[in-house]
Order: sequence, then structure tokens, then C-alpha cells
Amino acid sequence: MSIAKNGNISTYDFVVKNGNSGKNGEDGKDGESATIKIMDIEMISHNGSPSAVNRGTDTNALYTLYIPYGEQGKQGEKGDQGLSALEVVNEDRQRQHLAPYTSVEAWLKDLKGADGEPGPAGPSGSNGETYRPIFLYKTETVGEDSQSTDELNMLLQNRVT
Repeated sequence: MSIAKNGNISTYDFVVKNGNSGKNGEDGKDGESATIKIMDIEMISHNGSPSAVNRGTDTNALYTLYIPYGEQGKQGEKGDQGLSALEVVNEDRQRQHLAPYTSVEAWLKDLKGADGEPGPAGPSGSNGETYRPIFLYKTETVGEDSQSTDELNMLLQNRVT
């Protein structure tokens, strides 16, 4: 017999030669029930070796399986043109014995529900302050009757309501 051990994995090779039959032995005690659960499966590099690691006990085995993924295959052939969304919807309507939609617009219109009731009016806003515009004019003195910029602005502001 030879035994090879790799972590928690043991491999046993037996060579049995035919011999004389022996007496039957006594019945042994019943063993413990064992459970085996796969807790996780991890994909590893396509050139890695598959393995199983028991993270539990002999009677309550909790395995993580490490499985290599396959190499990427060749590009497949181009497939047939798929159905449009409208064609898919109309096929479903046909199975339900309903008339098909004649256009995307008709389908979309049917998707929209009826308009709801108007909501309540919002609260009234507060009255804001009233501002008077300020006008700035440059004046030039052309004689004794010319007024200053400040005087002109005062006059203009008094006229704006």
C-alpha cells in the first residue's frame, strides 16, 4: 500500500493478493453519521489543477472546491437578427388573443396610464420687497442750468413707481 498526502487530500493505492478466506470477525460499533457540504466553489486559472479542501471535520466535511475554468473558445458565428421590442410584445399579445399594435407609438401610448387628478395648489409665496431701479447718467456742464448726476438720479427715481 502506498499513501500520498497533499494538504487535506490523501490518495491510497492498494495491492491485494488473493489469499485464504479468514473467519468472520465480530460486528463493530455503529459509526457516526457523516455530512458533506460544498461551502464554496472557486474558479482558478485554466492551467491550474482541480482540488477540494475540507475546512470542516471528518464527520462534518465542509468543502471548498477549486475548479479550473476552460480556455476561451473561438468566436462563434453571427446569429440571426433578433426581434424588435414591438415584435416581441405583439407575439405575446397574439398568445393572449389580443390585436397586435400597429406602431411603436400605439404601443407606447397604451403603456401610458390615464392622467391623474390635479394635485392640491401649493402654498402662496410671500410678498417680496419692491426695488426701484437705479439709473446712472453722466452729465456735462453746459451752462448754469446743468444739474449734477445725483440730482438727475433723484428725479428719475421719484418718477419710477
